[in-house]
Amino acid sequence: MSPIDPNPPRLRSGDAALSAEERAVGALLDEASRIAPWPPAQQSLFLRRFDAAPPTPRRWAWAALAAGVVGILAAGAWLRARPSPALTFESAQLSPAADARYRLDAAAHVLILDRGQLEVRAAAPVQIQTPQLRVTVAHGRVRVDALTDVTQIIVLQGRVRVIGRAGHAVSLTAGERLRSDDPRLAAPTEPAAPAAAPPLDVGTRAPPIRACDGAGVDRAACLADEARGAGLAAQNALFALALHARDQRRWADALSACRAAQQRFPDGVFAPEVSLEAIDMLTALHREAEALDETQHFLAAFGDDARASKVKAAQAGLRRALQAHGAAAPPSPEP
Repeated sequence: MSPIDPNPPRLRSGDAALSAEERAVGALLDEASRIAPWPPAQQSLFLRRFDAAPPTPRRWAWAALAAGVVGILAAGAWLRARPSPALTFESAQLSPAADARYRLDAAAHVLILDRGQLEVRAAAPVQIQTPQLRVTVAHGRVRVDALTDVTQIIVLQGRVRVIGRAGHAVSLTAGERLRSDDPRLAAPTEPAAPAAAPPLDVGTRAPPIRACDGAGVDRAACLADEARGAGLAAQNALFALALHARDQRRWADALSACRAAQQRFPDGVFAPEVSLEAIDMLTALHREAEALDETQHFLAAFGDDARASKVKAAQAGLRRALQAHGAAAPPSPEP
């Protein structure tokens, strides 16, 4: 059998030398190629058989076959594009696309959309979970597109609340859209310490607070409650609260606890450690001038402390950082 010519010279729909039926078949083949891919080898085979057929009635039978192929391809394309029938969940009407992959979690009252497009019409609140977002449709109509690594929300009517992985929420109204990589959904990050002024890293550890160290205890709330007291127990709790916030990289909260300790217990047992932590927190917050003031306070109050050499090194780094930023550093204290 001779190989199939992928570019047969005959049956091109625009060739005036062809008969009417040949041009009709060529037009049908062109239409079929636009609707769905039809490999050139298959088209060539069909054309050769058409050429070999007797003029009538088999040639018209071949033309009818071509028309049938076009019809089948068109029907398949229509079925693929047609959305799935609407369904209801939590009193909302859902219209998922044919290729959407979703699950209904009735116990959690949430629809989980893993992939694909889903349109929701809600008269009462309904929740939708995608790999990147949690969407609450208060009322109205919204379209959710869950792609491979991003989700897009388009509000067609009503109001929607969207929560990202970091727990930050954004409210949308009709005409607005949002992607899961929108900066508004990202957790704000506090600035890192500048390279010119590294943290002291003195390795301070929180004192044990038996009442707040148990399993299942909200440590921050417990320490804050214990710190409201007086005496050594309150000093321990307040300093532990500062270190707890530091360990969670909540620099501003840690600094606030340090300042409270310095105000309430200026000569407390943890006064040197509190000052060291305040230097670190101010540095982490890029408040170099205040951090430099705190180093001077430490050296004036605790100059014989074994950690004074580290504070002096931090002081020099802070001066370099201020100079790099174009700010004037306070003069060094007289030795």
